[in-house]
Amino acid sequence: QAPCLVARMLRSQFSLSLLSAFGLFSLACGANTHRGPFEVSKEDVDVEGYVCGGDQGAVVYYPSNSDNPSPLISFAHGYKAGGDKVDPSYKTLLEGVASWGYVIIALKSAPSDFCWQETDDQIRSMEWIKTSKFADIIDYGKKTGLLGHSMGGAATHLSANNADAVTAYNIGAAVALHPVYVAGSSKVPILYGTGSNDTVVPPSSVKPQYDATHGVAKVYANIEGATHFEPNTVPPNRWTDYTKAFFDCHLSDSEEGCDVIFGSGENSLCSGEV
Repeated sequence: QAPCLVARMLRSQFSLSLLSAFGLFSLACGANTHRGPFEVSKEDVDVEGYVCGGDQGAVVYYPSNSDNPSPLISFAHGYKAGGDKVDPSYKTLLEGVASWGYVIIALKSAPSDFCWQETDDQIRSMEWIKTSKFADIIDYGKKTGLLGHSMGGAATHLSANNADAVTAYNIGAAVALHPVYVAGSSKVPILYGTGSNDTVVPPSSVKPQYDATHGVAKVYANIEGATHFEPNTVPPNRWTDYTKAFFDCHLSDSEEGCDVIFGSGENSLCSGEV
């Protein structure tokens, strides 16, 4: 059985409430492939200032037919999935989330090496885009988000634990998928995603990161049968809808998004058949 643990920080009470524990998280293949209402464009950009080396560029995904500015998400990729591999490796996830009205900047540094400083590059992306041509389509009235996979999941956890960065970039939520273990507690609401068949970063190294996080809303979800590459472009890509819903909940105050993550309905993360 795959455990799904949820602790939500209630907005009105500022206290943690355990909503669900050890619920069966059984998933139907292909269910998590929904696209949003917006067309998605993407552009390769030169950022410079990345410390991990290799490629100094990024890919920006954005809703091209939206009349309104969108919240910003900074994405950090996994080991050996940087450079020109970012888009083919994460196209389904990143285009899928962007299609619901998000601007995503995905760094390309560290194309082939493991880099513990990827957190610095994830934050650098947020600094760069503020003065880029994309600034006008970003809704800076809303909090920003962090998203990462594997090595980038570790970067996301570290970025979410960086008090200065959280304040400077108004970070409001993070999603760390199959994250390499790092110590510390996230300072913003965070979803830790893993899979029962992940032999690269097993659930036993992800759960302690959830346990160590306190004082914020947090989710630990273990997809039954998922491998380490569930977030990558090869189907079934079951994280996409829940990534979007988690950001909807915490960046846009969407009750629908919160219900998907923290609720008990048939379409919810822990109680539904996904």
